[in-house]
Amino acid sequence: MAVVALLEAAAARKPVLMVFEDVHWSDPTSLELLDLFIDRAPTLRLLMIATFRPELHHPGSAARR
Repeated sequence: MAVVALLEAAAARKPVLMVFEDVHWSDPTSLELLDLFIDRAPTLRLLMIATFRPELHHPGSAARR
């Protein structure tokens, strides 16, 4: 995916901070993109901060907290 490639290129140049607010309001496509970023995060110079309400029931969200 092109957006993930852009993130990887940016993180290769310098550390990246990504902030996602109110993730509980996200549509399924945005959640899928967020999952792609989360999957890549351990191998990148990346700090991701996401805020969401506790009632967000997204597959895998409990394992990643």
